[in-house]
Amino acid sequence: FLGRHLASRAQVLLVDRRSSHGYLLPSDQLRPSEGLAVVPAIGRDMSCSETCQERGMRCDAEQLHFVNNCSLLQQHFDCKFCAHQVGEELPVYVSESSNMNVGQCLVTFISPMKCDPKHAHTQRLCACVPA
Repeated sequence: FLGRHLASRAQVLLVDRRSSHGYLLPSDQLRPSEGLAVVPAIGRDMSCSETCQERGMRCDAEQLHFVNNCSLLQQHFDCKFCAHQVGEELPVYVSESSNMNVGQCLVTFISPMKCDPKHAHTQRLCACVPA
């Protein structure tokens, strides 16, 4: 995000430290953990903690930021399209046919990443790391 400081009018660039666009020095960037496994939940109403535990791994909430994107969701689910949403259980694929958002992949730009939430209508995309 490019803006200006109100008092000095200096240009200000806000950069997500997780961005792979190379705006920052490597020492200032955050990267995915070695051993990160991107794992879709096998069914609805499963948390990432449960999903990772089934693989002998653990969910890392900070690493969920790296899987909270449409491209990865589309690699793992049959998304009709991808949209922004607010909720504790994101990122997800809406797989319940009675839900008006069925077939959508949902990401968030403002909700905190959490491992334990789950929803009866969605399948989560999880960030699992070695236990």
